[in-house]
Amino acid sequence: MEKLPVMNKEEFEKRLSDGKYVVEFKADWCPDCSFIKPHLPAIEADFPEYQFLQVDREENLDLFRELNVFGIPSFIVYENGREVDRLVNKARKTKEEVENFIQNAIKWKYEDSVMAQVVGIISLLAILFSLIVKV
Repeated sequence: MEKLPVMNKEEFEKRLSDGKYVVEFKADWCPDCSFIKPHLPAIEADFPEYQFLQVDREENLDLFRELNVFGIPSFIVYENGREVDRLVNKARKTKEEVENFIQNAIKWKYEDSVMAQVVGIISLLAILFSLIVKV
């Protein structure tokens, strides 16, 4: 997992503008971050299509504020610069909770994509129907 350097929101958004990412927001002093740490390699292995990144709270406090990340450890899923979903709170997280969160984020993104396609097809059918009715 790559640890991101100190950066502002603009630099962060540029870094995530292309690709699929799961970003962990953490701090070295955080006991709940230490609790999930041994599970991160397995979580990362379960989602090879995503690149996992870490942002340290102490080094990026302004970025945390700008992104409204007020609890750690927290996780946010991004695809091509767009936030897909977030698990942001101060509660301890288990491996299963993080994996379920990522799976649901992927599922919702897929369902949104399918729904957009269905809406597009329905719109096209409505246009075709209106043309047939005029004739």
